Amino acid sequence: MPHDKHGRLIEAGDFIKVNPLNQAGGKVIGRVVNVVESQACTGRVAFPVMGGQELDYFYASDAELVLKHDGAEPEAIAPAEAPPQEAAQA
Repeated sequence: MPHDKHGRLIEAGDFIKVNPLNQAGGKVIGRVVNVVESQACTGRVAFPVMGGQELDYFYASDAELVLKHDGAEPEAIAPAEAPPQEAAQA
């Protein structure tokens, strides 16, 4: 199953922030067209450009989930685990 860099599941129709593979420059926010379950977990994303929209490929592990396909907010990113207080005092 393809997951973003925070471990959240990516499905077709979700909105992600990603640096497309064939684009020089910054990141884009676009809608996932499809995802392929493979060793690399790749997919295609559609994003707006001047005069329409463009399709490009992305690696799921480099993407960041912005909005689920049903309009729901993605689950929160778990904060890094803090050491227990007893261990810190010892």
